[in-house]
Amino acid sequence: FAEVLEPKVPRAARAAVRWLRAVAHERIGDIDAAERELLAAESMDPDWPLTLMYLAHIASDRGDAERALVLLRRAGVE
Repeated sequence: FAEVLEPKVPRAARAAVRWLRAVAHERIGDIDAAERELLAAESMDPDWPLTLMYLAHIASDRGDAERALVLLRRAGVE
């Protein structure tokens, strides 16, 4: 669905579509693909909180607390 949707949405909304693709990958257990989609979304919109929070979750799961905290701060989480 997200692959079909992405070329049809305005450029400003494409980060959200990438986030949606990341969530789908995460749900089927492909964390590496999810992370790639999230990094693509971050490059499109470096300040979108949902992308940053999901990247922080992945960093935390990998034991990288410092990166997770930086991402959460960027997302506006106290």
